[in-house]
Amino acid sequence: MPQELSPDPADSSAVTSPVSKPRLLEPGSPRPAAPPPGFRGTRLAYLGALAGGLAHEIKNPLSTIGLNLALMREDWQNPQSPKEARTLKKIELLEREVRRLETIVRDFLSFARGDEYRFELLDLNEVVGELLEFTEAEMRLAQIRVHSELQRPLPHLSLDRDHLKQAVLNLLTNARQAMAQGGELIVRTRREGQVVVLEITDTGKGMSPEVRERCWELFFSTRKGGTGYGLPLTKRILEEHGGLIDVWSEPDRGTRFTIRIPIPPGGSES
Repeated sequence: MPQELSPDPADSSAVTSPVSKPRLLEPGSPRPAAPPPGFRGTRLAYLGALAGGLAHEIKNPLSTIGLNLALMREDWQNPQSPKEARTLKKIELLEREVRRLETIVRDFLSFARGDEYRFELLDLNEVVGELLEFTEAEMRLAQIRVHSELQRPLPHLSLDRDHLKQAVLNLLTNARQAMAQGGELIVRTRREGQVVVLEITDTGKGMSPEVRERCWELFFSTRKGGTGYGLPLTKRILEEHGGLIDVWSEPDRGTRFTIRIPIPPGGSES
């Protein structure tokens, strides 16, 4: 049986992300209208657009640099001297750094630009099942045993399939990275009143209280090479769904992320 992690409801290690009041979105609903002039959100939206434009300006020359490095690597692919071997090694190092910067820019654009959401009534179990199938091979290679407990039937939810997949995949990836020596991953869904709950629990290294408090911060990451966008982006996507996400974690015991998404009026059961 998978290891059970049962946090005390009063335990301060359970940290909930601050979110606005949930809102229900019907399939195909447009995003909320822009705030009136003078509203503080207008300035934030402008800064987001400005940041997105800057990221685009960085992305274009990065692509050019990456392309030229690839051409240079082809020219030096068969080094004939130690000097040429060193040159090839430096080119490959620069290529890795360009790829890393491209990842940072891509993630930043995804966070800053405010993607359009296309909501439709979907079965959460179906979306989760697709992701578990997609990640099955890498979990097996990482010696992680996956246990899924998906309650059926569940009411259909107003979801954007692609964005929700991105959010849940971020959590599955975090879980895999937290279990470098293997472990167990438990994925559960259930209904609680007027919300559907998704829990993702791992038996990995867990988080210290300091890391738990900062895990929702943009740019904060404890992983070497991490961009610090994963959890803030996940939180933002769930807010767009009118949802909540909280985390419980203890060092050497594991981590549990709990997602709650409201059931739209008239949501049928799948």
